[in-house]
Amino acid sequence: MLRIFLVFLWFSGFCVFVTAKDYLGAEVHSLDSVTYGKWEIRMRTCGGDGFLSKFYLYKNDSWMPGRTWRQIDIEILGRYTDKFQTNIFTGVNEEPVGSQQLNEIMINPSQNFLTYTLVWTPDSICWYVEGVLVRKSVSQQVVDCRDDTMSYRINAWISSNVEWAGSFDSQSLPVYQFVNWVKFYSYTPENENDFSLSWVDEFDSFDTEKWGKSDWTFNENLVDFDPENALISDGMLVLCITRPDSPGFSGTVPLDPGSSSGIIANRIVPAKVMGGSVSKMLIKLDDIELKSSHYNCFTPTGRYVKSCDKSSGVFMYRK
Repeated sequence: MLRIFLVFLWFSGFCVFVTAKDYLGAEVHSLDSVTYGKWEIRMRTCGGDGFLSKFYLYKNDSWMPGRTWRQIDIEILGRYTDKFQTNIFTGVNEEPVGSQQLNEIMINPSQNFLTYTLVWTPDSICWYVEGVLVRKSVSQQVVDCRDDTMSYRINAWISSNVEWAGSFDSQSLPVYQFVNWVKFYSYTPENENDFSLSWVDEFDSFDTEKWGKSDWTFNENLVDFDPENALISDGMLVLCITRPDSPGFSGTVPLDPGSSSGIIANRIVPAKVMGGSVSKMLIKLDDIELKSSHYNCFTPTGRYVKSCDKSSGVFMYRK
């Protein structure tokens, strides 16, 4: 079926009909805009040539002709298994100025959950992965971004820029980006560490007071952002890249074996073996050992259950 979008080009005073794109992606955007802050996002991204997974800050009217462009990016290009890209856009809409940089991480972001951190202050912009600083900018672009307000966004899409992102193969669809949690810290320079935790979203449900689902697209994007492709499944935000006739996600979210926003993943270790059977099991939490009768059990994404499958060897214990 041919899909048609009615697009209102209100800045030009007229509207046109355009044919929808061949694929669907997803984006969620904040309903508020802030000046400065620290964001932590734990996610597993889309793998494969052409695919992009992003968390970024964006001044909402940057797309309009004549307006200043302000954008700060964490960009995971699916073509790479050991690096990701950071970027700042300034300048104006017609001539944006970028400062993209590829950063080594030596771990495949499409096969592993990683915690990415973006820190924006009046004097610097910093990017971290798993708590390790990978880039710090104190350039004129940081000065240019001062006092602006920006929304924050998470998306998954396909780039038409083959030289940059690689050549997309439609046979690789569908692909998914999984976001376990997001934390936001307000910039409070009067405090000792400059930041104060404002909120944590563990995606138990979709918070319509915090997030919206995008329904737009842009040049060099082979997908239309479709609200149906941004959903919550088993305590994670799932962003889907699909064909139009099969949107959404009906699979099983992957296990995040690392720490979440208050949940630790642990392996069961046998305490004593008698006659070939384990007489009791211990849960090892850092340097703490608890008898198996003294723990609470959770599914891999943090949902409480009354019993655990000891054969799997994976338990979640809430701090």
